Amino acid sequence: MQDQCTKAGERWIVESQHDMPGWEVRAYRKSKIIIDGRPFFVAEKQEHGRRKFVYFLAPWPDDLNDLPGDVIHYDEVYRQARRKAIFRNRQGMAAIMMSLMVLPLIGYLWSGAKDALHERFGIDTVLATQGSVFLSYLVVVLALAFSVIGLVTQTLPVFKLWGMCLFFGIDSLLRWDRMHRGHGNVGFYEWLFRNQSL
Repeated sequence: MQDQCTKAGERWIVESQHDMPGWEVRAYRKSKIIIDGRPFFVAEKQEHGRRKFVYFLAPWPDDLNDLPGDVIHYDEVYRQARRKAIFRNRQGMAAIMMSLMVLPLIGYLWSGAKDALHERFGIDTVLATQGSVFLSYLVVVLALAFSVIGLVTQTLPVFKLWGMCLFFGIDSLLRWDRMHRGHGNVGFYEWLFRNQSL
């Protein structure tokens, strides 16, 4: 992820895999980019796909009276800070993707377990429950589709698929009903064993 820096006469060409904030071509309030103590500005910017950005830096004119928009010291400290920011962003995206995959499974837990996870990790119990209900609906739709295929081809266990539809369908419908009545944290078949409180 190292930037490629090439000196071309009085200019610099900087190639990066990531777009750099403040490195835009501007008519006014140009960003002043300091390299080895000398000021430059972005004279041209090229984008080659999503993973290659090329910046053409020209020397800062001595007679330019316009105030700079940003002052960027392009040194190792700046590059290291960028690398850390990109790494944190990737970690954040990975955590979001993991949450999207794990939350529906957590939603199947009973309310006590989900409350404990909320206290310890800040898990959104209602969102997790909604995700699990949606996942159950998805299972029902897929099971119905495969049961139709099984009826036509007689190669799939149709009765087992219908059983799966009933097993997940009944729970998801009743939990969805509880959620609309203000009980948004009901676990898988928890309504059956705690009917009085739910």
